[in-house]
Amino acid sequence: MTIELLYFDGCPNHEALLMHLHELLDNVEPTPELVLRRIADDADAQRERFLGSPTVRIDGRDIELGADQRDDYGMKCRLYATPTGLTGMPADDWLLRALIQPRPSAAMRVQALSDPERALHRRILRAFATAATPTASQLDAWARDLALDPDRAAATLARHDLVHRDARTGAVTAAYPFSAAPTRHRVRLSSGREVYAMCAIDALGIAFMLREPTEVSSTDPGTGESIAISLSLTEPSRWSPPDAVVLAGCQGGGTSLACTCPHTNFAASPDDARALLEAPDITAEILSMRAAIERGRETFGGLLERDAQEVAHADRYRA
Repeated sequence: MTIELLYFDGCPNHEALLMHLHELLDNVEPTPELVLRRIADDADAQRERFLGSPTVRIDGRDIELGADQRDDYGMKCRLYATPTGLTGMPADDWLLRALIQPRPSAAMRVQALSDPERALHRRILRAFATAATPTASQLDAWARDLALDPDRAAATLARHDLVHRDARTGAVTAAYPFSAAPTRHRVRLSSGREVYAMCAIDALGIAFMLREPTEVSSTDPGTGESIAISLSLTEPSRWSPPDAVVLAGCQGGGTSLACTCPHTNFAASPDDARALLEAPDITAEILSMRAAIERGRETFGGLLERDAQEVAHADRYRA
């Protein structure tokens, strides 16, 4: 992976951005190659599709979403519309997200489903939140109730990396953010029910999916230190220890179950997070707790929209 910083002589922002990039990349493993590319004149700018100085590209792709649709190339200072306003430097989050190429959110993956398939997916999630892990017979009954072929529906949910079932029993093993088996990430709901999450980001996202406060308990895989997060939708979230972070990592490809979940964990501090890196081919980002909570909200917020008819179905099949 190569990061390019494109600039022209006299740009007031490229040196400051270069220093800041080195600071950000200290939290990324393995460290990408950083290349400086000087744009000499307007002909060079047109040839390089240069949108202004400074420009950051990863493996040839601009880190600003929508930049590939622009054609206003030239020798000019570049301004970025970031969440904090117009600025001469891109937002940190754009770079970090482009580096680890996070999985599309569950809400995005759901868009590929038909309406009945989405309804089935929501019933499965509600079962985890209100009752118990759905059995194979429950899953088949819910699918037929929605005029779906049970086997085909199960295959579709697995193909879109939303719900996975045990090949032998047919029971659900994972329905992001929930895990049917105990994990180190335990979430206590406002009802008092406790559930397990597939990874640290999933644990943080449950509050936003259910629209209720939660208490997350986990441990640092390296030190064994306990980590606790109180998530409130109306008050600032709290966590302990105060330096706790999330190591959001991935290795290889395939489902999140295989490549992302095992490497996305809470850590007691940034140093402890760096110590968790197990192999040189793991790409990882160290997120502050605030950034990790926001990642959880983006991934799972709005995924479980309630309506009276579907809630009635979920209650009907409650274990």
